[in-house]
Amino acid sequence: FGLSWNRFAANLDPETWSEDAFTYAGATMISSGADDAWPKLAVGWQGKYLRVDSSFSDSILDGTVGGGTASGYGVSLGLMAKLRPSLSIGIMAQDLYSSLSWATGTLEIIPMVGRAGVAYRITDSTQVSGEVRGRQGSSGFGMSIWHLGGEHWLFDGKTFMWNTVRNFGVRGGYYNQMANR
Repeated sequence: FGLSWNRFAANLDPETWSEDAFTYAGATMISSGADDAWPKLAVGWQGKYLRVDSSFSDSILDGTVGGGTASGYGVSLGLMAKLRPSLSIGIMAQDLYSSLSWATGTLEIIPMVGRAGVAYRITDSTQVSGEVRGRQGSSGFGMSIWHLGGEHWLFDGKTFMWNTVRNFGVRGGYYNQMANR
């Protein structure tokens, strides 16, 4: 499990914005069996409390968002399956339900983001992975971003190379963000 506090603040004189997220996250193995049994399944969760202070405001439909304070809660869930020692897949519903209640009386529902990914370990030091994300929007749920990547570690991290470097790797990737999502 883990606890965190993330803070973002911006002073764009004369407007200001600050955002605090207090998060509790955890995970547990739900199916493991023997050490050599496959697949292995795990579930993860996240609960968060959000607080926003803003001097920005925007009118949306019949309400006003911003221009004051807001607070709310959010929940996310994930599932990971390790199908073999070298192959893992996962899905996640980020902000499965998350909302902010503004001091103006407006309730802002934060759109859910769905994620699915796969990782394949080619060797002990080389891995490739991919991920797709979908976002809930006014036209429904659609793919918004996809990622591909890989990494290769040149040193094993157990011994010093040249008496100074323990870990050194090369990582690269590509992502594509869909327009109008």
